Formats: sequence, C-alpha cells, structure tokens
Amino acid sequence: MTGDRYAVGLGDDLTKSCTVNTNIAPITEKPEILLDIEVLGLRPGSAIVEIGAVAFCRETGEISGEFHRLIRPDDLATADLQTLQWHAEQGTWPRVSRDMGVPIYLALSDFSAWVGEIGTETFWSWGASFDFPHLDAAYATLGIPAAWRYSRCQCARTVWNVAFPATKATPKPHHALEDAKISAGDLMRALSQLAGSREAVLIP
Repeated sequence: MTGDRYAVGLGDDLTKSCTVNTNIAPITEKPEILLDIEVLGLRPGSAIVEIGAVAFCRETGEISGEFHRLIRPDDLATADLQTLQWHAEQGTWPRVSRDMGVPIYLALSDFSAWVGEIGTETFWSWGASFDFPHLDAAYATLGIPAAWRYSRCQCARTVWNVAFPATKATPKPHHALEDAKISAGDLMRALSQLAGSREAVLIP
C-alpha cells in the first residue's frame, strides 16, 4: 500500500508524522478533529459546561492532539429539568460549578485557536444534530466566527452504523474529552472497516 508522509505541527513542542494512503479517497492531508460537549439542555442555547476534542490521523490511528475546557455556566444560557434528571440518574453530573471552569467566550476562543494550530478542515461529532448545533448557537450568540465551515461537519455515528450495523459503539462516560477519545477510536475502526471493504470489492 503506497502513501505520502507529512509532518503535522501541533504547537511548539509536538510534531507528529502521518502516512496518507493515496489509494483510498477521501483522506485529507491534515489531521481531523472529533469533538464532544456536555450540555445542560437539549435545545441550542442551553448551557455548555464542557468541551473536549481530539486531533487524529485516520490512517495511522494516532491521537496527535487534545483539547479540553470546563466551562462556567452562563447566566444567559438555559437548562432543562429532563437533562438534569438524566445526568443524576446516570451518575454523570457535569464536573463544573459557578466557581469552576472558564467563561464560554474564553473556552470557544481557545478552541478556535487550537483548531487553527491543528490546521484541519474536517470535523466530526457522534451525531450531527447535537454538538454542532449547540456550538453554532454559542458562537453566534457571542459574535465569534465558528471554527468550521458547515460543509466540513461530519457524523461519526452514521459511519459507524454503516460499517457495523449490528454492533453497538463503545459506551462513553459522558465526560467530554474521554467521550471524544472513545468516539475517535470507534470512528477510525469504522473508517478502516469501510476502506477494507472497498479494497476487497476493487480487487479483481
């Protein structure tokens, strides 16, 4: 299997090398980012209390960068009783209070700066209808440009369901960074499975 190698700079002290398989499309020539958030409600505009993300190379399976922020609940954001009760029942109450974390403006500004360092153009979340809409609403409310173009937001759960239709994904603890790591691992497994299936079809 042939490929091209390139270096990815992640800040001043971390550089990873990633092999790109040029025989299987689409594979970007940059790391990809999978993100996860914890929120106190189901509707966009609810309080985001945690954001986690990882940069990964789908070809090597490497996690080459991490981002994590606990976010102080905002007075302008909302919460709903159903979500709070669900967290209480699951034992996954968000690890943040008004005397912890950073303001949402700083968390999103830091996240956008980290994305700029990674240099990615491809973003994933586990499901297309939750994380991205919540973050888009927060960016818009704060007047900050989103860290992505809408056309570059991908659904990792859909890829998993296509690759492994009869298999449940790895359980997650509902802590943003840990969830992002687990989801990225499952996504890379699914992408590898689909790439292998395609190669098998193409072999004469």
